[in-house]
Amino acid sequence: MVRRICALANLVFKPRIPWGSPIHIQLEPCNFCNLRCTFCSWYRADAERRCLRMDEFMIILDACRPQYITFSGYGEPLLNPELADMIREARRRGTVLNTTTNGVLLSEQASALLTAGISLINVSLDAADPSVHRAVRGSEVHAAVLDGIRRCRQLRDDARHRCHLRVSKVLHPTLLDDLPAFLQLVHELGVDSVLFQPYEPPADSDSAGAVMPGPDALRAKLTEAAQLARQMHVRANLAALLRDLPETWATKYARGLNARPCKVVWFSVYVTAGGDVRPCCAFAPSDYAWGNLFTAPLAEILRQPPAVAFREQLRQGQRPHPVCRQCVPISYREIFLPSYARF
Repeated sequence: MVRRICALANLVFKPRIPWGSPIHIQLEPCNFCNLRCTFCSWYRADAERRCLRMDEFMIILDACRPQYITFSGYGEPLLNPELADMIREARRRGTVLNTTTNGVLLSEQASALLTAGISLINVSLDAADPSVHRAVRGSEVHAAVLDGIRRCRQLRDDARHRCHLRVSKVLHPTLLDDLPAFLQLVHELGVDSVLFQPYEPPADSDSAGAVMPGPDALRAKLTEAAQLARQMHVRANLAALLRDLPETWATKYARGLNARPCKVVWFSVYVTAGGDVRPCCAFAPSDYAWGNLFTAPLAEILRQPPAVAFREQLRQGQRPHPVCRQCVPISYREIFLPSYARF
């Protein structure tokens, strides 16, 4: 309860140095992937490929004592052979855990994840058409992903595991025409919900909006999809996307700035597979870090000048890093609702 009170106070007052440790961490189980998706650049990074070891995870767990862990980042979590053990240990301590996966290995690992106590599994699925999915993911894995989703749902339902099964789709310009067929597919799969994510254009692109349909055309596609989702009784976050579309378009595609203040750094941190502490998941492709958990305590890192200056600039309504310029910060409503109920 004390942790929750501190987290709430941090959100309200936004102190230069937060009270207590973050209640949430996003953690990379590994920094590499088994796919080469068109909108991801992990394979062009210079970092040495590594998996987080169990002993390193214990250091992070003891340092952060989080109430919530999101296993995802600049790699495919299921490539870490100790992931289920990490989930089991954190769950033993009362932590709520979720992960995002490309689904390729889900069929063979679903049982271990469910038994370990995962609370939410989010599977990335880009298209109903296998050829479209292959063009985006760079490999013929569509059938494997669908098999993984079906097996995970079957195992969960048979054993009555309390795990939310969600599918996510990036709203890349090449995937927008697939929306009706995609909704029909996820309806048939029987997943619990669908998370649609805005496409994140490269930071060095000066004409990001040029590859997208105009804002009116994008709104029309999302509105049509929202109506279809309601007819199929598919839970999705399309209403929220439509509500935030003006800010999303102005910030991500027209390269403007939005006025919504960032709140994430007052209750969460992003930790890489190598132990680097970063503000949030938007910094996954960058080298920017406040410190390293394997060489310094988290409390010390969060009190060092880089982290303090970062928060101070946010307090003043500034964007302390170029990555922040493309961000549309989450709302208070999204923070307080469970990740699967933000619809």
